[in-house]
Amino acid sequence: MTAVWRIARKELAHTFNSTLAYLIALVFVIALPVPIFWSASAANIFLSGQTDLRPLFGLLPIFLMVFTPALAMRAWGEEYHLGAIETLMTLPIKDGSLTLGKFLGVFILAGACLLATAPIPILVSKLGDLDWGPVIGGYCGALLLAAACCSAALTASAFARNQSTAFVLSLLTLAALMFVDILAINFHARFTNLARGVIDTRDVVFYLSATALFLFLNAMIVKGRRLGRSAKYAPARILEFTIATALVITVHFLSARHFARFDLTDDRLFTLNRASHELIDQLEEPLHFKMFFSEELPDRFRPVFEFIKSLVAEYEAYGGDMIRVSYTDPGARLELVDEAHKLGVFETKANVLDKDRMELAYIWFGLTLLYRDGKEVFPSVASVENFEYDVSSAIARLLRDRTPRLALVGPDYAEDGGVVFDLKRNMKPVLDELGSMCEVTHYKIEPEADLDLTNADAVIAWGLPRFSENQLYALDQFIMSGRSATLLAGGVRVDPIRLEAKPLPDSRADQFLAHFGARVNRDLIADWTNTKIKYTDVKPPTLKDYPLFPALTPKGGGLDRSFPPTAALNSLIAPWPSSLELAPPPGVAAKVIARSSNQAWRQSPPFEIDPELLPGPRSFEQYPLAATLTGRFITFFPTPPPGADPQRHLSACAAETTLQVWTSEHYLTQAHNPPIRAWLAATAEYASLGHQLAGIDRRENAFRPVRNLTSGQKATYRWLSVIIAPALILIFAIARYGRRRYRKVGDLLG
Repeated sequence: MTAVWRIARKELAHTFNSTLAYLIALVFVIALPVPIFWSASAANIFLSGQTDLRPLFGLLPIFLMVFTPALAMRAWGEEYHLGAIETLMTLPIKDGSLTLGKFLGVFILAGACLLATAPIPILVSKLGDLDWGPVIGGYCGALLLAAACCSAALTASAFARNQSTAFVLSLLTLAALMFVDILAINFHARFTNLARGVIDTRDVVFYLSATALFLFLNAMIVKGRRLGRSAKYAPARILEFTIATALVITVHFLSARHFARFDLTDDRLFTLNRASHELIDQLEEPLHFKMFFSEELPDRFRPVFEFIKSLVAEYEAYGGDMIRVSYTDPGARLELVDEAHKLGVFETKANVLDKDRMELAYIWFGLTLLYRDGKEVFPSVASVENFEYDVSSAIARLLRDRTPRLALVGPDYAEDGGVVFDLKRNMKPVLDELGSMCEVTHYKIEPEADLDLTNADAVIAWGLPRFSENQLYALDQFIMSGRSATLLAGGVRVDPIRLEAKPLPDSRADQFLAHFGARVNRDLIADWTNTKIKYTDVKPPTLKDYPLFPALTPKGGGLDRSFPPTAALNSLIAPWPSSLELAPPPGVAAKVIARSSNQAWRQSPPFEIDPELLPGPRSFEQYPLAATLTGRFITFFPTPPPGADPQRHLSACAAETTLQVWTSEHYLTQAHNPPIRAWLAATAEYASLGHQLAGIDRRENAFRPVRNLTSGQKATYRWLSVIIAPALILIFAIARYGRRRYRKVGDLLG
């Protein structure tokens, strides 16, 4: 090992004395934070509103694909350029030691550059509650990927006789390994789990074995340089390489059979949830997973399939004999195709790149769950963001022996008159949508009317200022029982007939919401990203933008993809919404699930809702419009109000529950809009099953909001992201230069 370290130190000394190496390192550490701090893409944390570094780690393989060849190109190329290769070949150093020394010289430099980017997660952690699991997993994966890239780049550059050719060969080699349509050897696809914060021993073994194989191949090239091109050595080299390759394949085979996964994320986002375990425990007969997947899948579908396969394996491992999984590729076999069709699974269209030409292909990519006489069908699985929730909710539906009971709780009309909530007229689409999946009961809020929610599985409530003390208590006790409630609470009374709007006066309902962690402001949010409405004051009627109907979309975090009721929506209209402030009590987690675009502005009293008279913006911000509050709540009522039964009083939630707060009551009166109907259906399902599925909704895009910042503060963080790491490198370079000058002066004087 002495020879290895001697060569590694020599490589590092040459590198640290090279201006080009510092330039390469500076370019790397400056370019890396650009996507999350400076770009206009969804990766930008200020645009997405999330303190999440996974988009950055998702791009890191591309950076390393270019960066490591730039570092490795001089390892062998400079030896040829200086004419030192012949001398090097005659030194009494083993081929493996020489190769390993060169590798360590390049890898240590790559690791130092990755270490210099540590200020990026530290900066992001100052912006909000950063999940350090993906950061740790991402950096561990980055080091493993850098090792594999360095070894591959060194091997490719060993064929070149100058640095330029070495760089090109290394870049082409890594590009092929990054984008190859074979998951087993794809460097980029293997990095996905690690970037999510999941350490999978299969991925670790892959990168280590790839590094070892390329180093072995590099050592063989060095050995070939020593021995020349004599044909008598060729059979031995081929045999050695065959044995090494067979050994690597064997290691891969064993690691695929015997592996472990370590979920480093704060909430164990990628580990089967306890709620899923509890559902499996309720099975009285075997549950069958009938998986219909093509054996030959396009590259972009492979990571999705591997994730599905991995998660289904966790269901199978926990369920034992109660979970039975079968994989089938129907292909062109008519009997299997007919079986899939009978179970509700059909072929899916997919674009496939074949020889630089995009073609349309049909693949099997669905599954069916069978339990007793029931079935739940997933005709096509295009995303895994909520896969565990989707599967576990399907199991919950198969297990339930009755239709869920949904309570619609609210007055016939809003505060001080105005909009009417008529179940037979403007709310009829609500009943039509929810009646097909739930047993719906309307509990009309009237003065002194009793409210008994004992038999309800879920509640959607509106008009909270109209609730009496006892009615608020009934709603409070419903939440304390561990069941889920959705509260539609606007801050402004809107009369769309008279085109008038007034702020609601403070009421007991505001204290009720504040107790659980939410404050609805007395404002209206307008947005340039909005919905067109029909304007009938002109002939013929025309469609015009109406900023007070913001159009919420997943882009930029408008709809949270990790929350099931909003996950499947491409858009949602928010009619006359107010902004929301969150201040959850201890033990309660708050998550924004809907927000305006960053081109929104706040309208304060006096309000104007006429499309022709709307005031324009003075500044733009992004505003929360809905949130979930999850935890074990404490009751708003320390003692029951008069008339309530003290023997049945619940002082706190026995189990974790989720409360949704949306800042507009008009979702109910605008349910003729298809996205709103879809949202209502998803909300009802989530609310009726949510107590069984609590926690599963926190998936890959779990929202950790960026704290509110001024434009000046954002600019400060942007500049710090591209200044700190380069400053560290420059300080190191200046210190090293000063040390060298000091030594030279010392040698001259002494």
